[in-house]
Amino acid sequence: MSQAIWLRRILEDMGEKQDEPTKINCDNKSAIAMAKNPVHHSRTKHIAIKYHFIREAEATKEIKLDYCRTEDQIADIFTKALPRPRFEELRAMLGVIEICIKEDLKQFSKITNYQLSSNQLPTVLYSALGRGHLVSMVELGKLILTHHPSLSITILFLTPPPNQDTPTSPTAFTCDATAKYIAAITAATPSITFHRIPQISIPIALPPMALTFELCRATTHHLRRILNSISQTSNLKAIVLDFMNYSAARVTNTRQIPTYFYYTLGASTLAVLLYQTIFHENYTKSLKDLKMHVEIPGLPKIHTDDMPDGANDRENEDYRVSVDIATCMRGSYGVIVNTCEAMGERVVEAFSKGLMEGTTPKVFCIGPVIASAPCRKDDNECLSWLDSQPSQSVLFLSFRSMGRFSRKQLREIAIGLEQSEQRFLWVVRSEYEDGDSVEPLSLDELLPKGFLERTKEKGMVVRDWAPQAAILSHDSVGGFVTHCGWNLVLEAVCEGVPMVAWPLYAEQRLNRVVLVEEMKVGLAVKQNKDGLVSSTELGDRVKELMDSDRGKEIKQKIFKMKISATEAMTEGGSSVVALNRLVEIWKEH
Repeated sequence: MSQAIWLRRILEDMGEKQDEPTKINCDNKSAIAMAKNPVHHSRTKHIAIKYHFIREAEATKEIKLDYCRTEDQIADIFTKALPRPRFEELRAMLGVIEICIKEDLKQFSKITNYQLSSNQLPTVLYSALGRGHLVSMVELGKLILTHHPSLSITILFLTPPPNQDTPTSPTAFTCDATAKYIAAITAATPSITFHRIPQISIPIALPPMALTFELCRATTHHLRRILNSISQTSNLKAIVLDFMNYSAARVTNTRQIPTYFYYTLGASTLAVLLYQTIFHENYTKSLKDLKMHVEIPGLPKIHTDDMPDGANDRENEDYRVSVDIATCMRGSYGVIVNTCEAMGERVVEAFSKGLMEGTTPKVFCIGPVIASAPCRKDDNECLSWLDSQPSQSVLFLSFRSMGRFSRKQLREIAIGLEQSEQRFLWVVRSEYEDGDSVEPLSLDELLPKGFLERTKEKGMVVRDWAPQAAILSHDSVGGFVTHCGWNLVLEAVCEGVPMVAWPLYAEQRLNRVVLVEEMKVGLAVKQNKDGLVSSTELGDRVKELMDSDRGKEIKQKIFKMKISATEAMTEGGSSVVALNRLVEIWKEH
């Protein structure tokens, strides 16, 4: 404390008076409370009066005490005996750089030799944990190489801890299917190479999202060694981080590697995410308690109830994470977004014209990039059934693997579909309820009595899975009831299929606002206070989409957007122009 005040005096003598208080990070909340609270506590009466000058310095705004999480307290490297991974992490945060690590040079000899022999310019993409994130990064790499074959792409990917990986888990990497996928990409595209971040153990089981964040943070020492090795033999032009790997920016910034983020959730949700830092500074209450609309340039007014889960609650750990991600993004060289200008004209213009509040990174809209992972065989023969249906006549209902419903909700959906009198293909996923046996209930047990028999001429119901991409591209499909995940929105737009928006979790309520009010390519269903969508509500929205003047307007709107999205990805289109601009910046680094 005294050193900080002394340095302020020195700077003032040099003509550099500090107008703002000097920020001092402390990881002890009790110490901060004692320094800020002038009330005498019986338990602190033993503290000598000479040390109470901290309160005075705080009151006169010479210093400002801020809470710092223990894991972010760099001073620990000077005061504690630390295990090697933690020591190396803090050492990197201080800016100390390792000169040479021979073992990594050996690991990367194949990659660097290829790059040197072919005179290719290296770029690193760092995928977040999970098969879907890996596929997204691969598709981005393939897009870059299609237009800029002089680059070479190294994709880094994380490996789940041994006690938290199964072949069917959303984070699985050890299964044969993923190994075959990587081998196929490597064989087809030699300019893409893969490097696996070494596996580490995490003693406690974590949910998928928390595991992703923790695994990236805990493996920064491995990332540092890998980047050191690449930099020893080549001029690394840039690194692109999956936005969920935001903690890796500490390593890349320390090494002064131009750092970009790949954001796969659209330009509108990016704007809201970046504004998390503004909301954090402007409001002391959680957004969920304010019950108001917020205004962000380029977006319709957004009610705080429609903000992403966790981001509107200051007491939620997800809130801190969203603020940290936004802070890292604002300090980056740029953000690559999986969308095109036509899917968010106003917000893209707001980014390009600098209308956003605060420091804003460059934004490059290079999509839509559709992740084309290999799919399973169509065992239910959905496509054969669609072949027998009239053009644009079938409503497709699918909510992906996490979209499971209670039996009560499933029955409401069934009644609504029957009342709508529309053709439908419905992928049913049910929640497990108390008293359920190991064997899942049959469709007859889950749905209203006689429903399957009464609707067999117009409808098809399957359990758990269907070839979604192939279904959306089928000529018979004329509408899509979706949970508003951005990848599904991209697929629907690219196929020109209008939507009924039924958000379930994460950022999907925000996507509903964008789809319905901004893009105008869908209709929204209303949920009651318990989150239930009634049969009447669903039936009315389905009929409105499939058989009304407003439905026709929405179909015309999304058809035009489909054409614009296709044009964006052709030579001279907005997305290719943005990609070319990005690569030119990389070459200048």
